[in-house]
Amino acid sequence: QAFRKQEVQKKQIAQEKMLREISFGLFNNVLEADISENRVLGENARKLSDLLGLNNSDNYEEIIEAVVSKLVREEFREEYKNRFSREAILKLYHSGQNSFEYEFIERSDGISYAWVQTAVCIYRSFDTGTIRIISHVKNIQQKKEKELAILQKAQRDSLTNLYNKIVTKELIDEFLISTGGQGMHAVYLIDIDNFKFINDHFGHAFGDAVLSRVAEKLNRSFRASDIVGRIGGDEFLVLAKNVENRSIVLRKAEETCKHMHNLLKGISGNASAAISIGVCIVPDDGTVFDEVYVKADAALYAAKKKGKNTFVLYETL
Repeated sequence: QAFRKQEVQKKQIAQEKMLREISFGLFNNVLEADISENRVLGENARKLSDLLGLNNSDNYEEIIEAVVSKLVREEFREEYKNRFSREAILKLYHSGQNSFEYEFIERSDGISYAWVQTAVCIYRSFDTGTIRIISHVKNIQQKKEKELAILQKAQRDSLTNLYNKIVTKELIDEFLISTGGQGMHAVYLIDIDNFKFINDHFGHAFGDAVLSRVAEKLNRSFRASDIVGRIGGDEFLVLAKNVENRSIVLRKAEETCKHMHNLLKGISGNASAAISIGVCIVPDDGTVFDEVYVKADAALYAAKKKGKNTFVLYETL
């Protein structure tokens, strides 16, 4: 019986070595580590240690720290450390999980950042009885670019490339919740005056061109950190984050009216072509999208009633 047990162990060790050789043959950037003994194993480990400037160190925790600080992009560093800590890997193994994958951005070549995926297999070595991992890294930049392009297409208005109504609402709500009522922010609800006249007299293709130009101008007029969306046919919504005071809010509304009037007049040749804006202040006029939208809409209605080509601040109603 002891002889049979010994033969089984030999076969298991041989199988383990064969699987290791297959892994190294199939994948680039394969790394093996003994988690129980806190050391990395094999030629690839030595190459990684040299790349990281660790003078041939085989200390697993030291190598992980160096990978995080020198290769992994900043926003992924804390999660990477947590996922690849010895404690986390041992916990996974003892809970019955023997593999995991993680996608992040790193400088695989030590120079330029790219999306990569690390696949990790956790196992108990038949040879030593210790817990080990074999991991391989593959570049998934093209896959991620395709995924991000699909996501962006779903988030954007197809005509103007601004955020669509659903995403605009979600982004504004997320931001307002994250601020916890702190700071001052401005909401601008913008509507093109007499847009039906433009469509009827110049055609829908011309109307679409007008919408695109207005969207482009709005995008350039506000900061990259602000949220600019198209939420209806000729209706746009902007959240200007962290404004200093009401004077700046009003000056921005006035400038936007003036610039849009000049733009639309130049496009259509119509002196009455302009925009109206309803303005409200966060948190005074609301702290969630639905509240501020209702207030901005009421202010926009007042601007239209006032004669168009102007803006109205909600708190003045």
